[in-house]
Amino acid sequence: MAQYLVLSATAADAVRGETSPGHVLNPLPLTDGRYVLPVRVLEAPEHLVWREYLLAHGTVEDIDPGLFPTVWSRRP
Repeated sequence: MAQYLVLSATAADAVRGETSPGHVLNPLPLTDGRYVLPVRVLEAPEHLVWREYLLAHGTVEDIDPGLFPTVWSRRP
């Protein structure tokens, strides 16, 4: 399992978008309703504007890969 910064839907909506020119935060949804970002965003200079918010509203957790949505496509 890998570690991610876990957010609620509300926190994910708050931080989603451009943080500095050419850099965005785009939390990914999990199948259990939570959202995740890579832990490295906490130290990335381009995302420092959200660091305190992310520390206050997120938790670092090991995430089971099975919680990421799987997209299946069918060939006609």
